Amino acid sequence: MDVLAAGARALVTPFDQNREQRLRAERLRDRGLLGLVEPAELAPAALADRLLAALDGPPPPPAAIDLSGAATTARLLTGLSRRSGA
Repeated sequence: MDVLAAGARALVTPFDQNREQRLRAERLRDRGLLGLVEPAELAPAALADRLLAALDGPPPPPAAIDLSGAATTARLLTGLSRRSGA
């Protein structure tokens, strides 16, 4: 999320044993917010090509994603506790 907040170009390689990481990375890639690097592309020459292409490309578009998850969750939980009388 720091990458999205900074608006920086980024390449990510999701951890293979974590399906959620891959799903999130694919969704962000599909929105043009980052690049997805497969394990086979981690060879030095291939990775260098991907890095140079990312640097030469346009910056990512602004992320229309709520990046204040902790604050939003705290606000929602506070509202729920007030409604329940806790």
